[in-house]
Amino acid sequence: MNLHEKVKIIETEITLTMEVHHISGMAVAIVDKHGFIYTEGFGYSNSAKQIQSKTFH
Repeated sequence: MNLHEKVKIIETEITLTMEVHHISGMAVAIVDKHGFIYTEGFGYSNSAKQIQSKTFH
């Protein structure tokens, strides 16, 4: 399994977990000793105003 396939599995799990637990938004970062490997925002940072979560790194 390559990195792209692994990322897709992680993103699917995050999305499903957010739905099950009614989480409107979250940010995820994966780091190693060299820095960020992956950063992504999911859902909304402000669900009332429908403002999407953003990725920062």
